[in-house]
Amino acid sequence: MRIVRNDPLIQRNRRIGLITLVLSLLFLTLATISLFLSHQVVTPLTIGSLVLSFVLTQLSAYYGSRWGRVPRPDQLLDEALKGLPGKYVLYHYTSPVPHLLIGPAGVWVLLPYLQKGTITYRKRRWKIQGGGFWQAYLRFFGQEALGRPDVDAEAERKALQKFLTHHFGDQAPQPGALLVFLNPQAELQFEEEPPVPALPARKIKDFLRKAAKDAPLEEAWVRKLQEILG
Repeated sequence: MRIVRNDPLIQRNRRIGLITLVLSLLFLTLATISLFLSHQVVTPLTIGSLVLSFVLTQLSAYYGSRWGRVPRPDQLLDEALKGLPGKYVLYHYTSPVPHLLIGPAGVWVLLPYLQKGTITYRKRRWKIQGGGFWQAYLRFFGQEALGRPDVDAEAERKALQKFLTHHFGDQAPQPGALLVFLNPQAELQFEEEPPVPALPARKIKDFLRKAAKDAPLEEAWVRKLQEILG
């Protein structure tokens, strides 16, 4: 398997995460000093500093979780897919979607998730339980919430489909989407089949091998798609 990665983008976004983190701490410090100097009277400066600190903290969490942590989601996907044949190419941040796999199994948008705990899907709703105090704290502030993975997957799939249709018209192959839970402490318990395939990292290669066997993508299409993406 070949890996194509946009390293300049990753480094830039990592710096953004660090800068926003530092700025959020500075504004929090400013709010504390303002409150102290005003003898605990809340002033517009205090409120403004707290609001800016909160916004910058959310931005820092967003950039940090994707590009600042080690290992990053793209690196964990590399490890999960390690050993696939050389006909596969995995693209990170170099296509219309963040993570894209093209090969004999078809065209797949990969959506990585790092949460741990019990992930359930029931009555069209995703939930996550457990994972310890720290994960519960992060979920409370919306930084580790699952949200709507199926909606996110469909949005990315449609973006890729639009790109493929632009290049190949109605003959373009239909891309699929796959939710990949990368944390080994994630346990998937689905009471009904989710609208998008969702698998732990350890099962993703078996899924792709079966897809390549049941409905293989023609080698000519694989070459065409890989040539366009570079």
